[in-house]
Amino acid sequence: QHQPTNMGGDGGTQCVRRDVIVKLAKRPPTIDPRLTLDVKWKYCKLTNNKLREPIVACELGRLYNRESILEFKLSKDIQVEERLKLMSHVRGLKDVRELKLDKTPGWKDEIGEDFADRGRAQWRCPVLNDVEMNGHSKFVFNWKCGHVMSERAVKEAPAARCLICDGPADIMIPLNPDMALEAELRVKMQERRRAAKLAKATSKKEGDKSNKTASKKRKPLPSDGPTGKVRKTQTINATASGSAAALSCIKEIKDKVVDDPNASKVLKSLFTSSKKNPNKNLSNGSIGSYTARTTYSFF
Repeated sequence: QHQPTNMGGDGGTQCVRRDVIVKLAKRPPTIDPRLTLDVKWKYCKLTNNKLREPIVACELGRLYNRESILEFKLSKDIQVEERLKLMSHVRGLKDVRELKLDKTPGWKDEIGEDFADRGRAQWRCPVLNDVEMNGHSKFVFNWKCGHVMSERAVKEAPAARCLICDGPADIMIPLNPDMALEAELRVKMQERRRAAKLAKATSKKEGDKSNKTASKKRKPLPSDGPTGKVRKTQTINATASGSAAALSCIKEIKDKVVDDPNASKVLKSLFTSSKKNPNKNLSNGSIGSYTARTTYSFF
């Protein structure tokens, strides 16, 4: 005979799994905060490649590899819209500063899957050596010289000069700021650029004005007249008088040579226009021989 099997589903089954009875809300994925800090402080903002010296920073406090900036500018025509928008404030290398970083002594880079210095930073504050640049402490850099130091060091030793090189420190920019602080940095950057553009235009205008003043004060030369027409007339008159003097001089020399009985025929032929008329005098405007023409050209 057929034996019944206990398959369940007869109303006596009880579900004890909570995820089946109650629909639980999905939790948002969590990101390790250490990875977020590493992305900001160890990788290039433009290419997401690992930061390696020389490292530069823009006026918004973002970190880049200098090589990445150069490659971006050389291939700007083929860049995607997202990158162009990200780098719209960087017109060239003049809009970034190379950072002068203090390397942590004994720091080693990661080796394969093992980290030789897990949790340690490659760079540190040169003033407070125990403060490392790993994102747990705020860092700033001097726009004038590029020296990087911790914000705590600047607050503990406030000065109008750089704490490292004693240079001007009127523009201190925080590295990797939050969105609100980055918006403030953008406004200050635009103000500085407008002021620099205005100063350049003013300097150029003053230079043109000084050049015009110097040209007006130039003393006229003795040959200069009140107008260009007068100067041209004086030049023509001077040329005409020089030509007359040259012809007179040549005529005197010719008369002496021709009348000299000791002069050879070859020498006398230089001052005659033809063999048929050796005693022909030279008149104004007619110089027959090569020597006469050459002599005249030197006057």
